[in-house]
Amino acid sequence: QDGRGSYSWTNGNRYIGNWKKGKMCERGVMRWANGDLYDGFWLNGFRHGSGVYKFANGCLYYGTWSRGLKDGKGVFYPAGSKQPSLKKWSRSLEYDDTGKFVLSRS
Repeated sequence: QDGRGSYSWTNGNRYIGNWKKGKMCERGVMRWANGDLYDGFWLNGFRHGSGVYKFANGCLYYGTWSRGLKDGKGVFYPAGSKQPSLKKWSRSLEYDDTGKFVLSRS
């Protein structure tokens, strides 16, 4: 599958965008059955480059991705908030200004 098109999985996930050799590439939108949505760039079937991820719970993330993982700088908006926070990521792990990884408090 090459060119522009869409695909719907039996689990309810749906992708609309560009394809190359049967993999999501370049620009596209993926909507998961749980309500999450990603609008951005893809490479070889992975989120790769800049994009926006809208979580079903209302959180919003503008940032960059590498092979499907958050990587680099991004802006995160908690659900119901207009107050953004700048986040830094390496392979989907958050780190602070000193270079130390931030552990989840949940």
